[in-house]
Amino acid sequence: MTLPFSSLPVREAVWLFPVAVAIHFSEEAQRFAKWAREHISPLYTDAHWRKIHGMGLALAIAWSLFLSLWPHPMAVFACWAFCFSPMLFNSVFHVAASFFYRSYSPGTLSALLQFPPLFWYLASVFGKAGLLSWEMAILATIIGAAVHALDLASLTTLCSRSLSSPYGINPALRSILRAK
Repeated sequence: MTLPFSSLPVREAVWLFPVAVAIHFSEEAQRFAKWAREHISPLYTDAHWRKIHGMGLALAIAWSLFLSLWPHPMAVFACWAFCFSPMLFNSVFHVAASFFYRSYSPGTLSALLQFPPLFWYLASVFGKAGLLSWEMAILATIIGAAVHALDLASLTTLCSRSLSSPYGINPALRSILRAK
């Protein structure tokens, strides 16, 4: 039995990514900003969510267009490092945040059901096409982890005016930062 997506060429397979991103963002859209205000920072706004995620969806489409037009090993590596891998780590964020705060982080279900399988599927497609070796995939994934960590750090920094403000930063994060 052949699975429906098992034989997609690279130029078509990359378009699964913005579809997955759009589905994930649609799960987050109604509740994530409220959840983030309650658990991360009261300064996180719906407008902030719309701006960041609007740019994120535009970038997912742009990267997919770029790869569909120019499927080259360097382009695949850059996209893997700065687009695909960070979304894999987005799944980790949602699960960890849900566990840490003991409250479902909107987006967890769609992130878990889509990004890990899509990550492995695209790795397979790129590998079979000779566009991404396992060594380069691992390096790009490490870079992607750093990119996602910086993204989360910037969110925390942008949503916190100062450590002295009682409304500026999550109390657990404040105590960790003060301890250093």
